[in-house]
Amino acid sequence: MVRKQSKPVNTEPEFRRLPLGMIDEPPRPIREAMDDELLQSLAASIGEIGVTNPIYVIPAGKRWEIVAGHRRFLASRIAGKVDIPAMCCPSRDVARHAIMLHENVEREELTAAEEGIFFAELMEQEGMDEEKLIRAVRKSGDYIADRLRLLRGDAKVFEALRLRQINFGVARELNKCPDESYRRMYLQTALEQGATARLVASWVAAYKANARPVDTVNLEANLAPTAPEGETPAICCALCGGSKDPWMLVNVMIHKWEWERIQKIINSRTLADLE
Repeated sequence: MVRKQSKPVNTEPEFRRLPLGMIDEPPRPIREAMDDELLQSLAASIGEIGVTNPIYVIPAGKRWEIVAGHRRFLASRIAGKVDIPAMCCPSRDVARHAIMLHENVEREELTAAEEGIFFAELMEQEGMDEEKLIRAVRKSGDYIADRLRLLRGDAKVFEALRLRQINFGVARELNKCPDESYRRMYLQTALEQGATARLVASWVAAYKANARPVDTVNLEANLAPTAPEGETPAICCALCGGSKDPWMLVNVMIHKWEWERIQKIINSRTLADLE
């Protein structure tokens, strides 16, 4: 008796042209926001020359679900296209995550916050350890660890990064400040006045150089420490000398000689020095 050989299962993507009406958007798109102008520009390009790079889809019942190429799909719909070139993948596996991340990182920069969320979801939902994650997304261990640390850092800093109000370097330096009140003050200053990662790092370094360690034996007495007489607090107002409400302080750039004149006026409590 000759046994029939089972038909080999196709594990390779298959190229097709799929009707847009048969395709569903991803349930959790990796990109939270898309630039409308860039999307309209892509739609205009597709209207003229078509889609030059196929999207990736996986089966969803009798329909297809987008794995990569969400922007091309939306732009094609705006351009009035009926169908779109697609690579139809047979299964839902970790490869689709790697394709999605790689494509989006290369085409339109993700925020580090979005990447951190995505890496955490891969580890939780796919049961991936660090080594598997590195292979799947083709990023270094340091790159992945830096973005996962953002999730464990200050929530306000993470939100500002997610909304593209600050960049990754600034967020990373802010999270190095151990004191929440000062960290929030630095964040507010960065949001209002702008700041580079190097500038924020100098703020944090100055704080650490001047901050006094809390007495853990008598913690209650140190909950609101005040500077001893004659000692300058870590951060204080240059005019009144007060160190309360540090988040209300602002950075002011001024020439040294002009600052010396102002200090003279403050010390003398008179305007005579201006004459």
